[in-house]
Amino acid sequence: MGGQEVSTADSVTAATPDRRAAVRAASWSRAPGRRPWWVWAAPFALVLSVLMGTSAAAMVHAPPPSLGTALVVGAAVLAVASLAVAPATAADTINTEAALPDAVTAVAASAHGKTIVVYLDHNAWPDVTGFLVQAERTGVRACVQNPWWMFMMSRQFICTQGQVAGGAPFWFNSPSATRGATVIARLNRSEITAGASP
Repeated sequence: MGGQEVSTADSVTAATPDRRAAVRAASWSRAPGRRPWWVWAAPFALVLSVLMGTSAAAMVHAPPPSLGTALVVGAAVLAVASLAVAPATAADTINTEAALPDAVTAVAASAHGKTIVVYLDHNAWPDVTGFLVQAERTGVRACVQNPWWMFMMSRQFICTQGQVAGGAPFWFNSPSATRGATVIARLNRSEITAGASP
């Protein structure tokens, strides 16, 4: 149906030209320039299957592995295993932002049921990403005012015009709020104040 994604039922009912146009208009819309998943998945699957086929064919006609090959494979396995158990490469599950739950609760209380509209200094983005995830986990509505942050926050956490107009603005000041400002919560890299300016 002209590159549009429609259901089978829509395809069946779109027998006439007028109905086809209606189905295209009503079908799921993507962001401009965004391609459906199968546009990249099909070529990827084709390349992957060719690579697997050629490697399988090479293995059928290959001589048995030599001692050198076994040593290289053993060294690679040893390297991966040592990286997995090395303390410096372990995921940090202890030094997480313990203040996030309290920060979300405090900001939500200050928002009085409105959507939290986040304004931020650039260096506060690590705190904002954690704040948004914690807010979503606890059912608190929060979004980022500036659409420039969509590459990091995703479309889900970018405010609509209605959310900005009816929401409660909060500023994530990094590294700290301006002198005399009332700080609602403190995180690792920022201090949160009410309002749409620092």
